[in-house]
Amino acid sequence: LLRTAPRADMFLAAHLLRAASLRLDRAILRGAGGVEPLGLANMTDAVNGVPAVNGATLSHAHTREALRRIGSANAADASTMWVTTPEVRELMQAREVVATTGRFLCEDDRVLNRPLRATPEAPAATIVGGDWSASLVGLW
Repeated sequence: LLRTAPRADMFLAAHLLRAASLRLDRAILRGAGGVEPLGLANMTDAVNGVPAVNGATLSHAHTREALRRIGSANAADASTMWVTTPEVRELMQAREVVATTGRFLCEDDRVLNRPLRATPEAPAATIVGGDWSASLVGLW
């Protein structure tokens, strides 16, 4: 019995950390404002001129254009990362850069050699790119 207590603590700590991480993802990505932070998906100027693209037509050209615009907004290139849903990541892992090349939009959880992270808290059918080292959420 004494040996199981530390395992229970580790399990609870991991569970609480995961729950807190998902809430933070939600706040940054799609918070409604008011009693919670205003998330990127709800900021009118957050996309910085990057046009929305339907997931059915997302292509290599779209991701290149988005990366160019992210760079033009003075984002730190070394900190640029993509965030999306698990469903969009799966779609990108199956969509070839150019037909019959065997190269895909997302390979090894990277898009255009930048890391891709998937969270169920990302807005549906969306991929968001940017300098995530500059994101800040105040907690009090």
